[in-house]
Amino acid sequence: MENCHGDGDDYGPFVTHGQFEHDLTYIGNSGLLSFANSGTHWGDSAKRITVKKHIATRIVAHKKLTDLTLEDCYAINKPGLGNSGSIWANVDGLQIRGCIAENMITLSQSSARSKRPNSIESSSFGMLKGYEIARPIRSEAVGVTPVANDLLIANCQFTKVEDVNIGSINRLTLRDTWFRGLSEATGILRVGSKEVLVSGGGLENCSLVFTGAWDYAKTGTADQSLTVDGGAVFHGTNGEKAFIVKKSEGGVFTLHYGSCQSLAADQATAHFRITDGKLHLKAVGSRFKGGRYDAAEGSVAGGAYFLITACVEEQVNRSSLPAEGTSVQHTNGNLIIG
Repeated sequence: MENCHGDGDDYGPFVTHGQFEHDLTYIGNSGLLSFANSGTHWGDSAKRITVKKHIATRIVAHKKLTDLTLEDCYAINKPGLGNSGSIWANVDGLQIRGCIAENMITLSQSSARSKRPNSIESSSFGMLKGYEIARPIRSEAVGVTPVANDLLIANCQFTKVEDVNIGSINRLTLRDTWFRGLSEATGILRVGSKEVLVSGGGLENCSLVFTGAWDYAKTGTADQSLTVDGGAVFHGTNGEKAFIVKKSEGGVFTLHYGSCQSLAADQATAHFRITDGKLHLKAVGSRFKGGRYDAAEGSVAGGAYFLITACVEEQVNRSSLPAEGTSVQHTNGNLIIG
């Protein structure tokens, strides 16, 4: 379908019912998109749908939609229309490139049929307070179940972050991607992903708050990990007064810093705050400026490790670091200024 346009109807100019429609292409159209969304009795399913150069108040593709491609699409805000300016998508062979959603992108997974990797690239998304980037475990209804697949987000930006939730995703790779807080008093990004890799990009007035692995109730483990490398930069401050926070009860949190910078706007902002569970921390070749470190003594007991070496520290408050010992070393080999 090409060069077709809705007449202002926000409830379905472009719709598939979910009766296993497949191999559809939309180019240069405008109007609300809603795929496989007419109810479970229709099947909730479709595959290989491609949409290019589309403008819509909403793009709804969160049911059992496999191998969806969105390219150069724009979800615009319309005052008075609930959830306008948003993209809802099923992470099953999902590929998004060059898209904008003014108000939100929300991901879920209701099928696992694809052989394609899942990726979101060169796109921009505005955030709404209290909303979800990825659904947590809450319901078994089709379209709102959590994301168990891996996801790559590359060269993207998430703006106006106040308090949003990445409630699932197995391995989340953030490559040259920025999260920007609405203000220095907000910027809270809750994370339930099991493994997060940040390579390039970074945080501006934002905090990553790790809440425990999203499927803890099923697996019995809350373990999570974060790797920050590739020239990533964390700077400013936020509502948590820390760039990295662990708030889950128990579990192992593995935090590795490589070639990156963590630049706190004030002395009250922590580069990391770990007060519960077990911590495995390694920082090699990183730069920390201002702010403070905050790691509880108990977090490095019982087989945990804590190593900071070959790092540059400028006026960082070290008073809340655990005492050095066999598995805790954070002084030797660093350039400590101020």
